[in-house]
Formats: sequence, C-alpha cells, structure tokens
Amino acid sequence: MKVKRLLFAYLFFVFAGLLAGLGACSSSDEDANEGLSVKFSHKANGRQLKKGSMEYENKKGEAFEVENLKYYVSDFSFTTSSGNVSNLDTVLYIDINKAETLKARSFPQVQLNDPVTKVAFTFGLDDERNTENGLGRPFNSDDQKMIWPMPMGGGYHYMKIEGRYKSSDGQNKPYNTHTGRLKKDDTLTSHFFRVNLEMPKGGGDLELVMNVEKWYESPNLYSFDYFGKAIMNNLEAQRFLKENGHDVFELKIAE
Repeated sequence: MKVKRLLFAYLFFVFAGLLAGLGACSSSDEDANEGLSVKFSHKANGRQLKKGSMEYENKKGEAFEVENLKYYVSDFSFTTSSGNVSNLDTVLYIDINKAETLKARSFPQVQLNDPVTKVAFTFGLDDERNTENGLGRPFNSDDQKMIWPMPMGGGYHYMKIEGRYKSSDGQNKPYNTHTGRLKKDDTLTSHFFRVNLEMPKGGGDLELVMNVEKWYESPNLYSFDYFGKAIMNNLEAQRFLKENGHDVFELKIAE
C-alpha cells in the first residue's frame, strides 16, 4: 500500500511538472507572437514637444510653437546584430493630436531572435504608394485630410506641421510646413526620402523620436519669415525640407 502511495505521488508531481512546462511554453510562444514593437515620440530643442507652447526656436532665431503635426512613414527594414533583415510592408500614420497613433504598435510578422541594430524606413510615401489605392489599407478620414492637390502632383501630403511663430516685426504669425511631391512646369519632383538609423545599443522594443526643430536647421537654414505661410507650391522650400530631414529622427530603446 505504501508503495502505491509513493508511486501515485511520483506520478502526480511528474504530471504537474509537465503541465507547468506546457504553460511556460505557451506563455513564451505568446510573447514571441507579439513580434517587434515600435512607437513614435516628438521633441524640440531637446525637450518633449508641448502643443501650443511658444518656447522653441530655429537656427534663424525665430520662436515657434506647434499646434498640429501629422505625417506618414512607410516600408520599414530591420537589421539585427547577426545580420538578419526583416522588411515590414506597411504605412503608418502619426498624429500628435491622436493618442492612438502614438502608442506602441506590435508587428507579429516581424520575428527577430537577435537585437535590432539598424532601422530604415521611408519618410512619406514613395511614388508607388503615393496613389489613391497605394496605402495598402482602407482609405479613411485621416487620409482625406492629407490629400495633396492634383494640380500640384496629386497623392498625399508626406507631413503637416502647423502653428505660429514670432515674426521679425514681433507678431505671432501662422506657418504651415506642408511637404509632398510637386509638379512644376510639367515636371514632377518627389520629396520622400529614406531614413537610416543605428541603434546605440541592442535589445528591447524601439522608439523613433522626431526632433522637430531639425527640419529647419541643416544643411539649409529655413526661415518662416522668408518662406511665408504657404510653401506647397514652393520648390525651394520643399527641397530645403527634404535635405534637412537627414537627421530629424533618432532611434532608441523604448522605455
């Protein structure tokens, strides 16, 4: 009888251990299926961006505030420490006035066993995507507000930054930093560009930080006074902003 009780106890603990192991595997598989997580944040002059605060300044010495900031990023590529590359064929819409677009987004289709060391993506939309049906998802009210006029080239805005700045005559005047492709004299010039970033150290989910003031800094000093409120049809302004976009974003591990 004693032998039977010992055998029963042994089998019980073996069975319990198997169940615990299955549970652990299930949890592990569930975590793995979550894939890579990416979120976006925004700064200006090294500080967290605060909407409607006239506390930021460009290299021209013009104080400015940001009321609206919205943009598209697309077609991501992730490289790991072992050299493996995973591509994410998607379009993301970011809007500082829509909290749901700023939350971390998980991509189960991106399964990486090693830390990410490099990230690349398109700022805006390339010409293949910049069409009525090129977003790869249903058209919505946000996309409607981003439509770029057909006479100027059609498609969508890449970005809208809107707010006010302190002009040289001391007045608070509106500015609109709207970027997109531009058709001038039957020539269509696109202003999307690839962003290539390296992770300072590997491991963890990703945070992409936009430094807003850098749109106006290098290599071209951009002046709100000089370009005025409307720049959509201004090829020089569009070129300035495309060239200045080279160091607007930074990559870090999400907190």
